[in-house]
Amino acid sequence: MLGFSAIKAGLVMAPFVISGIGIGLAVAPVTSAVMATAPKERVGNASGVLSTMRQIGSLMGIAILGAVLQNRITANITQGIQAVQGIPEAIKQKIIAAAGSGAMQMGVPKGASGMPATAQAMMDALFKGWFTNAVASTFVVAVIIAVVGGLCAFLLRSHVQAAGEPDPAAVHDAAPASDGGAPAPEAETS
Repeated sequence: MLGFSAIKAGLVMAPFVISGIGIGLAVAPVTSAVMATAPKERVGNASGVLSTMRQIGSLMGIAILGAVLQNRITANITQGIQAVQGIPEAIKQKIIAAAGSGAMQMGVPKGASGMPATAQAMMDALFKGWFTNAVASTFVVAVIIAVVGGLCAFLLRSHVQAAGEPDPAAVHDAAPASDGGAPAPEAETS
């Protein structure tokens, strides 16, 4: 039978696995699509822009999701520690300040060696639970950003096609066939 911590670890690992598979399946087709639509004389430019946008997107994603994670950790610890009875107010304020500054590991704060073993185990479980909840909230934000980005890409593509830019497949299909250099017959007008 799986323990509670193994189930929680599985719940945290599942989004990482799904993200890895999704990114792996998306990068190659996106790169191929961008490079296929670039004019031959601009392939180098397209490659550079694609690489730059990928790097900027990665950096912005890490920065935004890191800020969300830190905010959720601080909020979870602040709310959680205020609800725990029996901790002196000065200790609570130290824990909240350490969580807000990012100077704290996700576990029982240093200097808690005088706590009974049961209290240490309880505090350790609470801190891990608060961290897991913060990671889950961060994944929700990541999914929202991904969905908004996908919708923007879809709407941008629809907007470009509606503006009159010919679809490359339609242009290829509509090209007249060459029959040995003879001009195509012209339609009669009345």
